[in-house]
Amino acid sequence: MKNFIFIILFILFSFNCQAQFNQKGKKPLEKIEEIKIVKLIEILDLDEETQIRFFSRRSQHLKEQEKLVEERKKVIESLEKAIEANEKINYEQKVKEINEIENQIVQQKNNFYKSLSDILEYEKIAKLIIFEINFNERLKDLMFQSIKKNKK
Repeated sequence: MKNFIFIILFILFSFNCQAQFNQKGKKPLEKIEEIKIVKLIEILDLDEETQIRFFSRRSQHLKEQEKLVEERKKVIESLEKAIEANEKINYEQKVKEINEIENQIVQQKNNFYKSLSDILEYEKIAKLIIFEINFNERLKDLMFQSIKKNKK
């Protein structure tokens, strides 16, 4: 089982392999993702074949989400620069653009959950959704606690 988890981790992080060779140790986000993967395997109780299919699909989903988030970031940065420079641009259009990207992010996430119905039972999809929400909330809480400790 440990070997299988290693194989899954290797597949998921292979696209980022070059960066890992250039740095000592793992990035905090990579460590968090590894923890998340192990917990997902445990919570969803997936067999080996389902693990491969699930994590492959999840990896693709995360890449698509990352592209949309990056696109949104670029629009926000251009909007910030325009505001700081007191430029006369179509702010309404920029706001609509950001909202459209936000809608695409939500739609893509919904499509991902729907796409899992051929490999996971709906009970496991529900467990996945609950886990992701709780995990992200816990992570956010830990970050805020860390910030508070560093301010003292």
